[in-house]
Amino acid sequence: MKRLNVLAIMLIVTGIAWGQSYKRLEQQAQKGEATARELYMLGDHYHGKKDYEKAAYWMRLAAEKGETSAIINMGDYYFYGEGVPYDVQTAVSWWKKIAKSSELARLRLGMQYCKESGYPLDLNKAISFWEHEANKDNFIAQYSLGICYYEGVPLQLMPDYEKAVFWLLKSSERDYEPARKALARCFYEGKGMKHNFMEAIHLWERVHDAESAYNLGKCYELGTGVMRDSSAANNWYVTAVREGSVRAMYLLGYRHRRGENISKDVKQAVGYYEQLLAVPDSLFSKTDLPLKTFAKLELATIYGYGEGGVRLDVQKASHLLEGLAKDFMFADEVSVLLGDIHYEDGARGTQGSYEKAVSFLEKAKSSDESNVHAAAAFLFAKCYRFGRGVPQDVAKADKLLKEAVSYGWGKFSSVSELVPTFKIEHTWPMPAGF
Repeated sequence: MKRLNVLAIMLIVTGIAWGQSYKRLEQQAQKGEATARELYMLGDHYHGKKDYEKAAYWMRLAAEKGETSAIINMGDYYFYGEGVPYDVQTAVSWWKKIAKSSELARLRLGMQYCKESGYPLDLNKAISFWEHEANKDNFIAQYSLGICYYEGVPLQLMPDYEKAVFWLLKSSERDYEPARKALARCFYEGKGMKHNFMEAIHLWERVHDAESAYNLGKCYELGTGVMRDSSAANNWYVTAVREGSVRAMYLLGYRHRRGENISKDVKQAVGYYEQLLAVPDSLFSKTDLPLKTFAKLELATIYGYGEGGVRLDVQKASHLLEGLAKDFMFADEVSVLLGDIHYEDGARGTQGSYEKAVSFLEKAKSSDESNVHAAAAFLFAKCYRFGRGVPQDVAKADKLLKEAVSYGWGKFSSVSELVPTFKIEHTWPMPAGF
């Protein structure tokens, strides 16, 4: 136990020392006293912290002093638009500076012909760049060529899975992790070879990244290539979260809230959703970015009703929902949720909440969605019956109640009970794997 405590203290001290070291290095660099390599280290430090603007600033200074790795990185920053504006031509100009002496820069130049915009597409040049290097047993070129054939990049190229597998196999033989991951996908999908789920799993287990861990979770959950095992699946999803998988964060949040294939724990669900919302948009793929919106909806419902022992926080729920109600395709559903949350808040004695409820219910009542219309009419009926947020009008309340029942309200006793029937609930995505 003492040895563990000493080790923990040493790790903390080391972390502090590294932090102080970079702070001193930055002070030195600001005075113009840092070497090219030190500037590169500073840029790399900020890149690791995902502060791409600072990373690009220090990397540029290192590149201007001739640091090879910094020159390549500056090309990468422009190519992907990280910390600097997206500009393929500027990226190419950086790589060309050292193309004669740098194998990696020559490989990067092949990428210019695979962009849909910003630079002319040239299928033959893209292939020839990579084939020239791949035939010299360059595993990064072999991987690039394999991906090119797998994805059909540029758009004029039809996928050729057999060629993709040929080059990916060569690259993976050199223990190149991206090649292993791509090859696992080929084994799993049966592209360029026969389906081999066990081999796909074996490869994913050797790649320590978020996507591979998430895919392994899916395999164990579905029993694909292995015995079905919910516990093992959840363990892999937790690993994927540690590696930064937003899909796993959403999935575990969704399931913990409902107790699906895992223990029901709303507080833990909140933790996963909050973790997902803290991830910058720039780190989401286009297909995964909607998860951020749906996580907000989940959280708003939890906070708005104080679900599962989570502290009621109407202000937080309102903030999450009002941001979505402005331009979200399910604005009517969002409005009725806001109406109900504020109505319940008014019942707790919060001044002005009934009036807020009415303003949102007016929007929701015009909805073509029957359940949303029913909920809005029912809540309006209560507002008029008791004069909450509107002048008391019992006759109008009775009329609205009949309208609510005609739209199906009689099946439900509360809006929170009705929420799972909303179109919005069935559109909340369960992220896929692979």
